[in-house]
Amino acid sequence: MENSKVTHILYVDDDIEDLEFFKYSLEEIFPDIHLSTISDSTNILTSLYTLQLPDIILLDINMPLCNGIECLKQLKDSATFSKIPVVLYSTIKSPFAIKKSKEYGAAHFIKKGTSTAEVSDFIKNLCNKTLEPLDMEA
Repeated sequence: MENSKVTHILYVDDDIEDLEFFKYSLEEIFPDIHLSTISDSTNILTSLYTLQLPDIILLDINMPLCNGIECLKQLKDSATFSKIPVVLYSTIKSPFAIKKSKEYGAAHFIKKGTSTAEVSDFIKNLCNKTLEPLDMEA
């Protein structure tokens, strides 16, 4: 990811509780960073046209109709959105998902934390752009 400051994150996840938990944690650590959320991944490109372009996109993998891997492919195939770094952020960390994430151009693949401390650490690394490179190991 580039070294410019993160000012806007888009988080796509069908789990409203995960979206709210992330939003609360982000506001506690970086109250000046804007968070947009989308809970219906089927129209991600259409939704993006209505938003200010984010600096980073977080995608959950396990979503109905259009999963995170499919969303990633759509984003990277789009001339308008292909340069935005995408982080797959999910409860699963399968070798297949990791392989497809790398193949389709994800910047990172991170397993969701289950505690406030884990999510806070992830947010700090995400916003400070200190995430480790995409790990091909499950």
